[in-house]
Amino acid sequence: MMPKEKYMNAHELNKRIVLFAPILYFFILLLTAYHSFKKPEYNWDMLPYMALVLKADNADIKIIHDLTYQIAKKKLPPSTYQNLTSANAYRKKMSEDAVAFNNQLPFYVVKPLYISVVYLFYKCGFSLTASTILPSIFAFLLCGTLLYYWLKKHIRVLFASGLALFVMLSPPILSVARLSTPDALSALFLLSSFYFILEKPRIIPLFSLLVFSVFTRLDNIITCSIIISLLSFSNKSLLRISVTKYALAILFLAICYFIITSNATKYGWSIFYYDSFAHYTNQLHGLNDHFSLKNNLHLIIAIAFDGLYYSNIIILFAMIFVLFMKPKLDSFGNLSFDQLFSLSIVLIIFFRFILFQDISDRYYTSFYLVSVALLTRKLINHKSLSNQNDRA
Repeated sequence: MMPKEKYMNAHELNKRIVLFAPILYFFILLLTAYHSFKKPEYNWDMLPYMALVLKADNADIKIIHDLTYQIAKKKLPPSTYQNLTSANAYRKKMSEDAVAFNNQLPFYVVKPLYISVVYLFYKCGFSLTASTILPSIFAFLLCGTLLYYWLKKHIRVLFASGLALFVMLSPPILSVARLSTPDALSALFLLSSFYFILEKPRIIPLFSLLVFSVFTRLDNIITCSIIISLLSFSNKSLLRISVTKYALAILFLAICYFIITSNATKYGWSIFYYDSFAHYTNQLHGLNDHFSLKNNLHLIIAIAFDGLYYSNIIILFAMIFVLFMKPKLDSFGNLSFDQLFSLSIVLIIFFRFILFQDISDRYYTSFYLVSVALLTRKLINHKSLSNQNDRA
């Protein structure tokens, strides 16, 4: 075979790879999303979210409670329904006591954007149980699309497709697609906001997405506050925020926080929310004084070790650690913005754990995905720099 013919064959093969690799990736992603929709997790949280959707059209506690469980019994497999209603004393009481069930709703009412999306799917004709999982399905697909597009900016299509596929099929990411929770939707908003910080700095879409994330999960106020602070006080960012804009952003986030928590005051909770949240949470754990370090220390340690055993957070920390391996750092001031951003992730995880005492992968989906993008960018940039040095 002539060299020219070999070149043409190689070129044609490369064109086919460029064409079919993303097609295969998105086909598998769609297939995975479909399977997640048909075989969801059916977590207990779906019941309060169903109740809050029904509450938009009916205010009677007893009617909402009974209708929620009637729909669940009709739409869920018998074994699943039995698990959600009698697996333990708590679930049994919730299924039998409408007042006790209603008292749990403040934990869920502070996710208004997710509830609104579920309501929208429900009004479009989907069953109420299916409507609770659909936001996670679509968010999973959009996260996979954004990750592929992000990686494609730094590596070839074949490797972008393969790496994105491995990441999206990994347990920390795949698991959120099967949950009737706001976590996947929250991850989509946060990951998108990170893109408008790290790849295409734009203040308006960035801040809009951060606000959406807070209305999806109230605890994202921690993430938003730390990220906004980083953009304001770091001189390494391409997207600098002035002190005035920083103060206005924090003020606006605070207003959003109290708008959301006002929903919980209807159930007798504090407008500040966290003090009521901690009180009820510690009651569930058998603690009486949520301000006592002595009472909480043992619980915090136990939850931390459970997180290490049953989550993949160590993998997240390992990826962040690799971001600091090269180049050699002589001082904190030499840190790149990517490294400062990754440190912000660690800080967010620390503060969130102190306040909410839970380590679950579903809370950190966006952190896993952005860490993959940052690590890929670092490795490619380091390889390019090494090649330049070799040529020199």
